[in-house]
Amino acid sequence: RSAEALALVTLAAADGPAERPAAREIDLGEAAREHLTAVEGELRSTRESLQATIEELETSNEELQATNEELVASNEELQSTNEELHSVNEELYTVNGEYQKKIEELTELSADMENLLASTEVHTVFLDRDLCVRKFTPKVADTFHLLPQDVGRRIDHFAHSVEHPGLLDDLRAVLATAVPVERTVRGRRGAWFLLRVNPYRTGGAVGGVVLTLVNVDRLKRAESEAREAVAQRDRFLAMLSHELRNPLAAIVNGTALIARAGPHAPEAAHWFAVIARRARHMARLLDDLLDVARITQGKIEVRRGPLDLAATVPGVLEEVGRAFADRGLELRAEPPRAPLPVCGDPARLQQVQVNLLMNAAKYTPAGGRVWYALAAEGPDAVVRVRDTGAGMTAEMLGRAFEPFAQADETLDRADGGIGVGLTLVKAIVELHGGRVEARSPGPGGGSEFVVRLPLAPAAEPVRPDPPGGAMPPSVRVLLVEDDTDLRTSLRSLLELDGHEVRAVGTGPEALAALAEWPPDAAVLDIGLPGMSGYDLARAVRAGHPRLCLIALTGYGQPLDRVTATAAGFDHHLTKPPDPAALDALLRAVAAARAVT
Repeated sequence: RSAEALALVTLAAADGPAERPAAREIDLGEAAREHLTAVEGELRSTRESLQATIEELETSNEELQATNEELVASNEELQSTNEELHSVNEELYTVNGEYQKKIEELTELSADMENLLASTEVHTVFLDRDLCVRKFTPKVADTFHLLPQDVGRRIDHFAHSVEHPGLLDDLRAVLATAVPVERTVRGRRGAWFLLRVNPYRTGGAVGGVVLTLVNVDRLKRAESEAREAVAQRDRFLAMLSHELRNPLAAIVNGTALIARAGPHAPEAAHWFAVIARRARHMARLLDDLLDVARITQGKIEVRRGPLDLAATVPGVLEEVGRAFADRGLELRAEPPRAPLPVCGDPARLQQVQVNLLMNAAKYTPAGGRVWYALAAEGPDAVVRVRDTGAGMTAEMLGRAFEPFAQADETLDRADGGIGVGLTLVKAIVELHGGRVEARSPGPGGGSEFVVRLPLAPAAEPVRPDPPGGAMPPSVRVLLVEDDTDLRTSLRSLLELDGHEVRAVGTGPEALAALAEWPPDAAVLDIGLPGMSGYDLARAVRAGHPRLCLIALTGYGQPLDRVTATAAGFDHHLTKPPDPAALDALLRAVAAARAVT
């Protein structure tokens, strides 16, 4: 098989002498010619064979070249097919990703819908055209007693807890007409539901119905409470109208009598006192209303400090004394035997005691008695007000401290009120860290109110300064008020108190008066025409930084006080101003001026 020419040489041992062939004579020329002829014949034969082989090789080469071209073409086709398959594969990946994203979105959407239906607590069941259950929420399962394996069963095979015999008729009607049905029904447990039956549309056709039940029990209760609130508001407005009209009528009648008889007539002093008392009563009603509004908004002001609660008793007795005398009631007061140190607002705590006593006077008939006592009981300072009046029912005891709650709601309300006194008592006492309770054995047995306030530590309580002493000097007052009657009357009161007053009606007039007549204090109305009291205060404060500015306004909310302070006012008084309080402010200005 090798291309090399090999020779095999073997040497064998001879047993004897080699036999040599007989020698013969050879013709070398003839032998050479024969050999050459044989070689030439073999060469021709080899040449012909080689030529045939070459031709066969050329033919094979041409066939192989054609096959190679076919293979190249096939390879190109396969390459193209591979590229197409790669492109298709990429498209399949894209489509698969989109499908996966859609599946995730549908899964999230399904979860969102289930959570939405569960969170809204809406009873929902989906029915097909044969009224067979397709899907339902957990809430409706309790109403129709459904289980997960009940999907595919007709809804009329289940008993429900809705008091609506025509439920199946509504379902069939919506299937037939595609008109939604909505009505309010009640459950057997007493809860109210809003029943809705809507068509389930698929491709424009009605493929079933959707039944929902929405619990509206709280809305029903809120509606009832709203009706009661409206009725209570109407009762309150009627009471307020009555309570304001009575003193207003007395004031109008008193002024008419004084106008006819003259200011110096003997009975004029009596009617002056009536007018003053009734005006104070109206002012107290308005203050109570404002306090109730502050309580509702959580903005009632309590300025707490060391205080001897016993020091408020004289002021309380002075404020209620006339009312008890007019009603023919006996008031038995038992002041404490020792100081009652508390941390509180003296004005507010006095208001608490006055409201309790006035409430007792209102419900106690003439000739009755009221006991008013203060004492220390354990860690508390206790105020007790007990009467022999009408008493309270158990129902009334439960709502005695609610706004506008009153035991007497008849038209005969000569000793009425607007029903906010006890509400203020409770709010003020709780702001002081105390508590209040009402007691009564029943109608006709009288009532008792007990206020408990925590006693303060051993700190020395602050008592009011004793009366007497030299009165501070008067001051020069610039009064700015656009209401002529109020301006004139207030100017006269201030002049009677010994102050020197200049009164004007507008902001520009005030600035002109201020330039030629420097005052010690200025009382400014907030609601002035053109230039408001706030603007006037800023202008005055820019040129007179030490001038005492007192705001006089009908707006008494905490935000109004903050706004007044920001505008430069030192003090804030609400209308109608208490003349004594205004005089005290002005005397304090005079005293401070004398010291400096």
